[in-house]
Amino acid sequence: MAAGKSFIKPDINLIPGDFLLARWKKRQKYHLLLVLFAVPLFCLLVYLYPEMLIRRFEREMLEIEDALQQVQDDRLLYEFFLDQKEEYEEILKVYEEISGRGFSAVGILEDLDGILPADVAVDNIHLSGEKRMDLSLRTADPLQAVELLVILEGADAFQMEKYPQIPLADREEIISLTLHHR
Repeated sequence: MAAGKSFIKPDINLIPGDFLLARWKKRQKYHLLLVLFAVPLFCLLVYLYPEMLIRRFEREMLEIEDALQQVQDDRLLYEFFLDQKEEYEEILKVYEEISGRGFSAVGILEDLDGILPADVAVDNIHLSGEKRMDLSLRTADPLQAVELLVILEGADAFQMEKYPQIPLADREEIISLTLHHR
């Protein structure tokens, strides 16, 4: 025997050739079916993957556009509120200027409402600086007019500048008063 040769032949096959050929043909069918299924699937995925990416980016773009529109709406609302704030600050400045004078028309009207008799109606009020008020009252009963003068004289809120003339007839008359609010 030769020195480098082995007694075992590596290419000895004990499986019959017909069986090997049938198994090979069967495997070829599976491989062909696998290739016929995998290649179109791969082509479909290669075609659809960019489409899926495009759709995802379009959705993200729509979301970004919606967020941008919301930000623009919020900016417009913010500018509207800033304009309103400036208007209210101007109104507040005017109100503080008026209230700083210490002369409140609402306070005078509340004081008058609390002391006027039931049958006496306010006809005209003219407010001027330094807490001066010209007041015209309408009454049909002279006793009501006298009662009003007594009430105004005793009231802490008002000081009468001069006493008006009191009508003596039972008819509706206008009484003009000049008062100073304290």
